[in-house]
Amino acid sequence: MQFKNKSVLMITAIVVFGVIARLLPHFPNFAPMGAIALFAVAFYKRKSLALIMPVTAWWLSDLFLNNTRYAVTEEISWFTLDQLFSIIALIIIVVLGGLLLKKVSLSKVILGSTGASLVFFVISNFGVWMKGMLYPKTIQGLIECYSMALPFYQATFLSDMIYTSMFFGAMYFYGSYNNQIADRFNMAR
Repeated sequence: MQFKNKSVLMITAIVVFGVIARLLPHFPNFAPMGAIALFAVAFYKRKSLALIMPVTAWWLSDLFLNNTRYAVTEEISWFTLDQLFSIIALIIIVVLGGLLLKKVSLSKVILGSTGASLVFFVISNFGVWMKGMLYPKTIQGLIECYSMALPFYQATFLSDMIYTSMFFGAMYFYGSYNNQIADRFNMAR
């Protein structure tokens, strides 16, 4: 029982670190949320936690950011259309990550991280286009939205690669001391 508690504590600490990293000043779209979603689905045995953790982390950090750093009114903003599309992207990342990361390997982590960046880019920018405030609701407007978002995609891709490497790397080294975690990585024991 003691091992299980240590593992849950380690996994949760990494997720909390990721949320804190999102709250600290950073380059636009350089955030750990895709990595948190992949990490959570790879290591939480209860897959409901793997879904709840990143979605709740995203919503809580957005709640803080939207009402402090990005606040445009005095009213508290509990939920925005942008959040809806971001959360849909996270849910898709968790579902696809769950299918991909049944056993963790370097190639699957790289594929998952690349896929997470792409899913977030496609879904979140579709949401920007759907709002109709920046781009016309035409095919040309959608193409323009995606092309204007490419610099943000680069930051998302880099952050997913870096944070995923950090989170999975930390767990890999932790797993080298714990058989159950080592089993997730297919480590020879």
